[in-house]
Amino acid sequence: MPENIVGCIPSKTMDLASVLPGHLETYEFENTLFGAQEYFRTLRSSLFAIAEKRAGWESKRVQEILASGCVPLFLGLDGLPNNTMQIYPRHLFREALALPGLVGGRVDAGFEMNRYLHIASQLLIFTKRRLIA
Repeated sequence: MPENIVGCIPSKTMDLASVLPGHLETYEFENTLFGAQEYFRTLRSSLFAIAEKRAGWESKRVQEILASGCVPLFLGLDGLPNNTMQIYPRHLFREALALPGLVGGRVDAGFEMNRYLHIASQLLIFTKRRLIA
């Protein structure tokens, strides 16, 4: 994954990444090199991407979201056990969910971009320092 980590927070053109976990109709990218590149381009272009517990809390998708300079929106974060994802900055995930102007994964006029950029930057620093192994 280290070669896939963005150098800085990319420009954003979408509120929410189009792929939603568990919703097969949103899996629009082919299982090819080009499809993978498009998937990562979408993550880089999105402010947020949905993350949720599947087989477990920590997943490759979470790492892909973070490496893309995108902020994961963890559905059901309150159910995250204390002994799970201990190295992750959970407080930043909670701050992201509580951002003013964020409604259902979409941003409205009250969205605080400066606070978003702070959270996204801190998550990217974490990713570069802790998830490169």
